[in-house]
Amino acid sequence: MSRPFRVLMKIESSRESGRKLISGIADYAREHGPWQFIWEPQGIKRLAGRSYDTQRYDGILVRDISLMNARSNRSIPTVVFSYAGKSKQGAFVCTTNDQMISQTAVEEFLKRGFKNFAFCGFKDSPWSLRRERHFVDRLNQEKRRARKYKIESSLFGLANEDRKVEAVVDWLLQLPKPVALMAANDDVARWILQLCRGASIRVPEACAVIGVDNDPVICGMSTPPLSSISIEQYRSGYDAAELLHKLMRGENVSKRLIEAPVEKLVVRQSSDVFAIDDLSISKALRFMHQHARQNLKMDAIARESGLHRRALERRFKARLRQTLRERFHEIRGDAIAQVLVDSHDTLETIAEQFGFSHASALTRFFLKIKGQTPSRFRKRQYPV
Repeated sequence: MSRPFRVLMKIESSRESGRKLISGIADYAREHGPWQFIWEPQGIKRLAGRSYDTQRYDGILVRDISLMNARSNRSIPTVVFSYAGKSKQGAFVCTTNDQMISQTAVEEFLKRGFKNFAFCGFKDSPWSLRRERHFVDRLNQEKRRARKYKIESSLFGLANEDRKVEAVVDWLLQLPKPVALMAANDDVARWILQLCRGASIRVPEACAVIGVDNDPVICGMSTPPLSSISIEQYRSGYDAAELLHKLMRGENVSKRLIEAPVEKLVVRQSSDVFAIDDLSISKALRFMHQHARQNLKMDAIARESGLHRRALERRFKARLRQTLRERFHEIRGDAIAQVLVDSHDTLETIAEQFGFSHASALTRFFLKIKGQTPSRFRKRQYPV
């Protein structure tokens, strides 16, 4: 029996994104190994501060921030997880689909009726700058303006009274309200929520906030709980391990880039609001959300709004660019998806909860709305 591949893994375990990468890598190695991992739990800052020798390994999986102090051998197969934008040209790289991330935030804000938009991110992080650019570009397509603020990561450690922090607070206060704000990641988003609370800016009524990474600790510790975009880091880790395996076996690999797509947007209190000044539309949307488990008739929704159905349909098309039925089906699809994630109920049980006659009817509905079956959706949430 040949010896296991020795793989150096320099990936942080302090955050959910890193742990998902590691989980995907470990599962691939378990299925196709064995591999011997050289790895230890650590955070991003420790990765950047440690030097290491790469000569003794068959392959390397590494955050690019850790490459700064590496004594590397270019002949050793290496797959880089892009973090600081330090990867060498021609490297095999895993990164995030920043265009999809930003578009997800914009679509959510537009769906909720916002007209004012803002982005806050880091001034010296390539991934943050990409997300800002895609956020602005998507809004330009809607002929909307995005107000931007770039910060230094060192601001996180400063008191709110510091002049640099006061400048950020002034920017938040001067934003036209209500405003929809996308933060480059959950760290920035949580900090923005803290600043809003200190400046008496109501979240989400005056400022709705969405972060990126969906780290359960950060989102749960935020006040109010933070809405966030989850990225398919598990799949990225699994695919990166598969790529490294091919390289270690000496195979020719043409694909040098792996992009982790958006998994889902998890809506929590920080963005759960409708910025719509049309009372009838607001009433209809609230009624839809409150009764998402019922197979409502469109006439019943119209009665709740105080308008005839035809009049309400015209307003929905003009303001939300959807029909009543399209929006209600979308809301029901999101509610079903949440139950699939939060419970272990069978499809038959969920079908009954949502008023479907059979699980097959639920499956057809969900496939039409989400583009995948309930079983596949649930499996992607719990891949291990």
